[in-house]
Amino acid sequence: MERTRERRGTAAKALLALVALTAVAAHAQLPHRIPPPRILPPCAQVGQQVTLTLNTGIAGGLPPPGTADSIWKVLPSITPFSTLPFNAPSLWLPNSANPKWIQPAPGGNPASFPVQTYVYSTQFATPVDPYLYTSITITGSFAADDTAIVKLNGIPIATCPGGSTPATWCFHSWHPIPAGVGLSLFNRFPGFLNTLTVEVKNTLAGSTSGLIVRAQVVAVCSKCTSPVPPPQPPCGGNPSTC
Repeated sequence: MERTRERRGTAAKALLALVALTAVAAHAQLPHRIPPPRILPPCAQVGQQVTLTLNTGIAGGLPPPGTADSIWKVLPSITPFSTLPFNAPSLWLPNSANPKWIQPAPGGNPASFPVQTYVYSTQFATPVDPYLYTSITITGSFAADDTAIVKLNGIPIATCPGGSTPATWCFHSWHPIPAGVGLSLFNRFPGFLNTLTVEVKNTLAGSTSGLIVRAQVVAVCSKCTSPVPPPQPPCGGNPSTC
């Protein structure tokens, strides 16, 4: 009888272990979180300016280092995490409350990466055809370790080729996204989905790599993006004039 109980107990433990291993394996096979595209706020009146932040390292409040970024991903589907800056301010720019540096690794401290290009990406949509705004553009700046190319819908809009002196380092100072990113670069296809990418190349094996962006989409509402007025009654409400 005792042996039977022991066998049953052993079998039960083995079954529980198998269930636990299966759960771990299933969790490991889950795809990384892909942030859904966000939408530029709708217009409430003519001439109103609406904005949408594209900052890195935002997750609501003051997230600690090592927090998953809520709006950026690293292609094809890697979740980037906020990190402390590497040897700031001597090398990397310091973090602020918003934005923060991000990297394609958890932990909250700068990690080492191979020579590789990491393509950071965030998506946003406009509630109407972008051509119905008076103006729409992306404004802001970025820094990256080591080099970077910023693209909107595949078209380069800013770059930092890097260099060997502090004045040319891409991670040591802010680099502007030039003003005047025009309407022609915004997507007019169904859904009006737009993709901002930053191609960050790590040029030294075993060195740090990361990205920080402080930018926003800025649009000025035109008459066509204001709420549709209620229909007017026939003949101005006076049938005798019809």
